Formats: sequence, structure tokens, C-alpha cells
Amino acid sequence: MRGVIITALLTLIFLFWLAGGLYGFLKTKNKSPEAKRTVAYILGYPLLAVYVASDGLPPAAIVFPVGLGGVFWLLAGMHLQKVLEGEYPPTPGTFIGLSIKYCLGGVLGAFLLGALLQYAGLF
Repeated sequence: MRGVIITALLTLIFLFWLAGGLYGFLKTKNKSPEAKRTVAYILGYPLLAVYVASDGLPPAAIVFPVGLGGVFWLLAGMHLQKVLEGEYPPTPGTFIGLSIKYCLGGVLGAFLLGALLQYAGLF
């Protein structure tokens, strides 16, 4: 029962986070390409996470990068707010306000860590 309550609570937190970002996006008339990319990530990441987890627990090499995407997803909400308020000018080479190299390096590192833990039998 305790796990169900925690899962429901986390689901509500994520839904409110998502609703707040979408409300701010829809309320703004002039939407920059950066705002559109950020909203696409905010909408697309939960769909990816549900798809990955829908068929049982996947290998650690898949779970770790998807989990890291959750951190980026939380940061995307704050980034979207800054973009919509006009406080963040579009910068080439960034995705949701983070360097693309940083994102790719983090995902690659998470994949390798997951593969190593899977190989060692620790996951």
C-alpha cells in the first residue's frame, strides 16, 4: 500500500509540473523555436519513459540513460519558464538550456555505467 501512495504522489507531482509548463507555453503568444523544442521534450520524455518501462524492467544500460533524462526533464520546466519570460536568449549548440555535448556525454556515461553494472551482475 505504501508503494502505491508514493507512486501516486510522484505521478501527481509530475502531472502538475507538466501542466504548469504547458499552461505557460499556451498562454504565451509568440513562441520561439527554443520554447517549442522544450515543450516537445517535456511532452515526449514521459511517453518514452512509459514505453521503456511498459514491458517489465529493461537492462540497466537502458534504465540509466532514461533515468538521467528525468533530471533533464525537471530542468526543462524551469528553462521553459525563462524562455517564455524572455530571460533566456536562444543559444546555438544547446538543448533545453544545456550544452548538447553535456547531454550526450551524460547519456553515454549513464549507458556505460548501466552496461558495466549489468555485466558485473549488480543490477
